[in-house]
Amino acid sequence: MFPAAKIPIALLAFLALSGAARAAPDLVGEWKSDAVRSTAFNDAHARLQPETARFLSQLMGHMTLKITASTFTFDIPDVQTETAEGKKSLLQGFRESQSYQLLGTTDKTVAIKRVAPKSSSPRITVYNFESPDIMWMYVDNADDAGMTHVREYFFRIPASAPPKDAAR
Repeated sequence: MFPAAKIPIALLAFLALSGAARAAPDLVGEWKSDAVRSTAFNDAHARLQPETARFLSQLMGHMTLKITASTFTFDIPDVQTETAEGKKSLLQGFRESQSYQLLGTTDKTVAIKRVAPKSSSPRITVYNFESPDIMWMYVDNADDAGMTHVREYFFRIPASAPPKDAAR
């Protein structure tokens, strides 16, 4: 048993350590789309037509997010896609920066409000952290049956590493 004088010290230490364990994830940094994780999850769980799954798997792994305390920069390069029949198309990439508002955090999520790049409509996005350097979000899409359950995973690019061009 603890002596009465040591209980407040033990309680403070416990509260300090438990608070650190529940710290909010850090969204700020540079993130790269993870084609391997995204495609694996979507193949196993998303409700997609085969041609849509093929198209999405070709898009994953190209986008880079640069996030500051107040700004998101989406950088999507031109991406060559190919249908099952061999028809090739070039999707024109774009780069766009926009401000965002932090709505809230938990120990594994960060929720933000921003304006969608092409439609200019407000969007709330929740980033779900599997570790400090791996996160995912639901892709903003729906069909007549509801959400298709498509995720895009991202990994943090270390500050000292040069950006990679190849999809991971």
